Amino acid sequence: MIVTQLYNPDHRLAGQPVMVKSTFIALVIVLSFLSGSVWFYGFIFLLFVCLLPIFTGIAFFKIFQLLSIPFTFILVGCLTLSFNLQFDQGMPSLTYHKSQFDLAFAIFLRSSALVTIVCFWLLTNSIAEIASVFRKLYVPFLFIELFILSYKFIFFAIQLSLSLYQSQKSRLGWSNYRKLGKDISYLANQVFIRSWWLAKRFIHSLDSRMYYQGIAFLSPAPVRVKESILIHGIFSMVIIALFLVT
Repeated sequence: MIVTQLYNPDHRLAGQPVMVKSTFIALVIVLSFLSGSVWFYGFIFLLFVCLLPIFTGIAFFKIFQLLSIPFTFILVGCLTLSFNLQFDQGMPSLTYHKSQFDLAFAIFLRSSALVTIVCFWLLTNSIAEIASVFRKLYVPFLFIELFILSYKFIFFAIQLSLSLYQSQKSRLGWSNYRKLGKDISYLANQVFIRSWWLAKRFIHSLDSRMYYQGIAFLSPAPVRVKESILIHGIFSMVIIALFLVT
């Protein structure tokens, strides 16, 4: 499950000023980095987990599938911080220290909160809206184009990898550990070749349309500006108040 498969263009924040939404997200991220309270991390995590299905219109189960992969990597990394592997007379043993566990728990909550914040931003803003934010921040246009192309090709590579993996599985691939290296090399080879072919096809398509070294986006004028400022202002004040209290 990836972001492009879940994105709902008719989410509840559609059409609202992108700078208001992005400013709110930036504020929460900055406060999450500045805060040293696990209570604040936990509140932010629970808040955005609840806001994701409400504002995006996506089922909670699908959101859980989306978040499960980064959460798994975070959990594994935090577990390695919680325990130490020692050898006593040649016998391995795991040692546990409360200070290490507290640190790992704080890192897990902070990382989980940041992941949910970023996912909320990606699921409530299209690629055109994100590019418009960069333009308003005076980011060089070259970097904006690289961001758009990288964003598209990363998700294309993921979808292509999943498709080829399923194709291999249907032909009894990945069923024998002795052929595992061959299956991995074939998958990597096909993803690289097809991605390269798509890139060349994309360039030819742009050239045939008299590409002028620039990607233009058309976006409708924002609506419900006052409502958007009011909603994001209320949430911002609540989060700032909790940050000051904790």
